[in-house]
Amino acid sequence: MTIQIDDTNYSYYKKLFEVIWLQLSRQLPPSSPEADPLAMINTLELKSSAKARRALSMGLHDFISQVKHFPPDVRRMINEQLAANQFPNLTVLSGVKDKVIAGVLKRKQINDLDEYSILKEEVIDLAANLSAEQRKFLDRMLADFESFGNRDKGM
Repeated sequence: MTIQIDDTNYSYYKKLFEVIWLQLSRQLPPSSPEADPLAMINTLELKSSAKARRALSMGLHDFISQVKHFPPDVRRMINEQLAANQFPNLTVLSGVKDKVIAGVLKRKQINDLDEYSILKEEVIDLAANLSAEQRKFLDRMLADFESFGNRDKGM
């Protein structure tokens, strides 16, 4: 299960992204306006809704993958803002990532770019909770997806 963003739920996930980004950007402001992921998504919306949805999905997955590296006070502030806006907290959102990894390991197949992105982040994160065997297996799956799956999966 990944976060599936479509026209019916785009505004929900964009608001979720905004809540997280606004807290993070206070700690780590973008180096330039072009480096602001929210501004990038807003620009993409004007060009292509499909590209904006893809960027939003990848941005959310990046945030979720990196949440364990956020300072505790930033996680607390984000959770407070998520609750105030009636969104799930970071622990629940991180559970989505864990379910994706477990599902891929079980079925031994990467289904789409969202799963690929989540797995790529996890495999390159040396602090990730993966055994050496799981990391090696997922790395092979990523390479296979990059080589063969990309023609059918949108890479």
